[in-house]
Amino acid sequence: MVYVQSVDGAPLMPCTEAKARRLLKQHGARRVRNTPFTIRLRSVVDGHVQPVSLGVDPGYRHIGLSATTDSRVLFEAVAECRTDIPKLMEKRLILRRSRRNRKTRHREPRFDNRVRSKHRGWLAPSVEQRIGYHIHLIGFVCRLLPISSITVEKAKFDIHRIQNPDVEGVGYQQGPQYGFDNVKEYVRWRDEYRCRKCRSRAYLEVHHIVQRRDGGSDRPDNLVTLCHDCHAALHRGGFTLRKPRGGYKAPTFMGVMRRKLVERLKAKYGDMVHTTFGYITRIGRTAAGLPKDHNTDARAISGNAEAKLDGIVWRIAKHRCHNRRLHREVPAKHGRRQAAQAARRVFGFGLHDRVAVTINDTTGYIAGLRIRGIFVIKDANGVTVTECTYRRLRLLERAVGIRLVPSSSS
Repeated sequence: MVYVQSVDGAPLMPCTEAKARRLLKQHGARRVRNTPFTIRLRSVVDGHVQPVSLGVDPGYRHIGLSATTDSRVLFEAVAECRTDIPKLMEKRLILRRSRRNRKTRHREPRFDNRVRSKHRGWLAPSVEQRIGYHIHLIGFVCRLLPISSITVEKAKFDIHRIQNPDVEGVGYQQGPQYGFDNVKEYVRWRDEYRCRKCRSRAYLEVHHIVQRRDGGSDRPDNLVTLCHDCHAALHRGGFTLRKPRGGYKAPTFMGVMRRKLVERLKAKYGDMVHTTFGYITRIGRTAAGLPKDHNTDARAISGNAEAKLDGIVWRIAKHRCHNRRLHREVPAKHGRRQAAQAARRVFGFGLHDRVAVTINDTTGYIAGLRIRGIFVIKDANGVTVTECTYRRLRLLERAVGIRLVPSSSS
């Protein structure tokens, strides 16, 4: 199908490829974008729109989207979330501390100058990025189709009951760490005040098995007691520790995010936003005989689980749009600090633009710039396709922050 916009850019119901081809040939419409293929009419028409429901399946790693009518799926996608935010924040922290040591090491620290102390409702950058990504994807679909209803699944997770099914009443307040001053004290007591490696009692330290920048948490199952010598040997690569199984970072993350997401969607779209729960989604998906997946969950959330899919499920990936680092870590020769941010356009091409290579008739995305105008071209999975000069490239589509690739249906 081909997506259609009115003269002023308002979304209309999609049409067939044959009708879109005829409109373009007769100059009754013009092409707006290639992926997904969208046209805009050149004249005013009395377009009839049907009720279109958008189902959203929020997630920690994947997001399901499905826009449906009573009998047909108009758009369905699975979006991948970014997981590099903690690493970027850790890198920014290191750069800021090194800059402070170089330039303002004599200035007294100002600990009140923090975001969380400036306003209430502060959320971690990783949570804010996920919420903004959800809203951005919903806005993208609303600009593509005349959405009349948005339904979001509210996932509630009881971490205490997951860990201990028999917990009741005051048991929620008296968990495993009840009576200890902090988490480190509980971890030392749990390990009998001995090093987990050599069983020593001297100079005990608490170590993160999975580092925070790699997605680890401060939960006790991710912490272990080590002596100073074993701790240093571990960081040198002398031995390794077994990573904890499972974890509750994703449920905790979604529990923090779900309320803010619904609040911001209602502030933007008003009464169009509705909520549902996981057991209702499961009942609708099972009754329709659909397999368990993010896009099929979103189809059941939309309320039209019986709608027929045309065979295309889009895979959406979010790439980084801005590099807030001003300079590189290592200065250039003769003390000149090079800029870390690349130019927006080099020989008419930008980062993440979709291009066609004329010499071998392949397509890909610009991933980097070598010296003398040689570009690195990668496919949708991040595998390098080729390296060629800008004279061998033909622009297909500008980068818009998200990348859509068609995949097989479910």
